[in-house]
Amino acid sequence: MKNSTPVKDKAKKVESFLVMLDSLTSIGFRLKHTKHVSSKGPAGDSYEYLLSGDNGVSVEFTFYPAFGDKGDYIVIYVIDDKTDKDFSLDSWVQKRGTISQQSPFSLSSYSGEFEQQLREFMKFVNSLFSDLELLSVLEGKSWIDVRFNWGESK
Repeated sequence: MKNSTPVKDKAKKVESFLVMLDSLTSIGFRLKHTKHVSSKGPAGDSYEYLLSGDNGVSVEFTFYPAFGDKGDYIVIYVIDDKTDKDFSLDSWVQKRGTISQQSPFSLSSYSGEFEQQLREFMKFVNSLFSDLELLSVLEGKSWIDVRFNWGESK
């Protein structure tokens, strides 16, 4: 079933879920800025949300409404603000090889209407951020180098 929620409403809903993301708020992360990025490129418009802590680490969520055949899609980068190093959570998940779900960053991978899909996606993200390796990075205690997985784009 095609989701009929207007894009601006979706973007606001994503923001409302992010500011309450337990795995980040519990370690002091707060929403620092949001930005609508207009694009005529293949990915179309996007909405960026940057959450930062006081430990020199930020997490950027980029929401792509109706991202091609993937439907609504969210890309997540973990950023070391001191060194400008970053890695995508998708690449980290693929490196670990522990997620069996096909395309877990595509909201259409989850059942229900947009809000239910987003709720399930945020549960997935909370579970990732509770991983001890990733939690140590988010707390600014360590860093991991994760190569970007180019997949079929290479």
